[in-house]
Amino acid sequence: MAQRGTGFDSGSDDGSPSLDSLCIEVDWLVEDAVAGIRDHAPSDGDGAWRELGRAVRLGGLPAGGRVLLREELDQLRRMWTRRLRERVPVQYITGSCHWRDFVFVVTPAVLIPRPETELMVDFAADALKRRPALADSPWLDLGTGSGALAIGIAAEIARMKRSRHPAWSVGAGEDDAIVHAVDLSPAAAAVARRNAARNAETTGGGGGGVRVHEGSWYQPLKSLVLAQVSAHEKGGDGGCFAGIVSNPPYIPSADMPMLQPEVRLHEPWLALEGGTGLGLDAMLPICAGAAVHLLPGGFLALETNGGEQARDVVSVLDGLAVFEDIQIRRDYCGIDRFVTAYRRSQG
Repeated sequence: MAQRGTGFDSGSDDGSPSLDSLCIEVDWLVEDAVAGIRDHAPSDGDGAWRELGRAVRLGGLPAGGRVLLREELDQLRRMWTRRLRERVPVQYITGSCHWRDFVFVVTPAVLIPRPETELMVDFAADALKRRPALADSPWLDLGTGSGALAIGIAAEIARMKRSRHPAWSVGAGEDDAIVHAVDLSPAAAAVARRNAARNAETTGGGGGGVRVHEGSWYQPLKSLVLAQVSAHEKGGDGGCFAGIVSNPPYIPSADMPMLQPEVRLHEPWLALEGGTGLGLDAMLPICAGAAVHLLPGGFLALETNGGEQARDVVSVLDGLAVFEDIQIRRDYCGIDRFVTAYRRSQG
């Protein structure tokens, strides 16, 4: 069964992390706790406090240097004990997650961004290279959670726009967004807004190129869609989004009790459970909406539970009769995880 993991290797039948994975997590916890590194001993004066990040692992502590921690050692021990006893993901303990070139805020209101989902940004970047016009209209991320996918794609689009026009900056209006991000959960939307604000410069400058909306799938964008479609009316092409991406709830309800404790006990079921049968409750409206809301030539990318579910999503897209170049793509473990497609161009 393909299922959402927590980013570590299982070391036992109950899904417990392996010793190697736990060592990596200890590194994460310590790295997050380090506030700075002082290059010189106290006798040399105050010295120079350097930015932390990954400096400890990359360069080590300078001879005679000192480390400033955000947390006392006893508190770090308590945090690690909670990780082991309650199986709380370390990302929720630190409140942060490293993903691609970003560090995102994460809370139990959102899924922890997974390494395999980074591939969705790569697929989008490839689509932009293949069809540069896709950078000229807004994109949409459905079920955005932390906002990681929306922000990653917005950064790629912003990079492309600045390569053409170095002085380019995103506008301040709602319609100027590079990527619109939607989530049903107000708490998740709040986390996404915070992450979008933290990465505004990377996604277009000013207020940033990501706009977060609360609601179910396409519903909160109804007025935006109508306005954009009206602007395209003379061309008669319909739709308004150059790309639609989603990492939606896809775990079949029957499989939920079998998820790793880190996932089952701590991550939001709203963002996990895909419904009965193959778990397509979210996939079906997303696919149907994409057939209407994508511009001709627009790009679609979906993360699935893999295997049979991925093949079923392909069948759904085939049945809508507006998509071409439908592909199943593998994740880092070789699982048929993703489905990508383009909406056919008219004529």
